[in-house]
Amino acid sequence: MHNDPRSIAELLRARYKRRLPSSRNELTGPEHGLVELPLHIAWSGLRTLGLDLPRQRMSLYRTVSVFSAASPG
Repeated sequence: MHNDPRSIAELLRARYKRRLPSSRNELTGPEHGLVELPLHIAWSGLRTLGLDLPRQRMSLYRTVSVFSAASPG
């Protein structure tokens, strides 16, 4: 693999572009209440997070983002 930071950034940008919605209108899911993450995603911490609690909501976003980034394909 070429170690040019620009080519690596372009590769990553293309990879993540396929995974992300093109607009906020495409986002779906609950806006309030509790979300229970599967054990294979949240194996070492809190699995049930409240969307109405800012810190837990950010923790949920962070956990799902890191899992998505680490998943192949």
